[in-house]
Amino acid sequence: MNAIRPWIGPLAWAWLIVIGAAIIITPNGPICPGCTANVNIAIGVVSVVLGAVALAGRYMAGGR
Repeated sequence: MNAIRPWIGPLAWAWLIVIGAAIIITPNGPICPGCTANVNIAIGVVSVVLGAVALAGRYMAGGR
């Protein structure tokens, strides 16, 4: 189980980036069908930026 743990954090942040990109690509997508395209795009951008910053910060700090 210990061998899997180092991959859980990066995998979660990478998944956040993938979901954010999917929301940007499909602006009337799965998050908020009643929202405007701009709201969904904003949610996607926030997801991609948050995931990228978290992954970069993790590796720059020397974490794996």
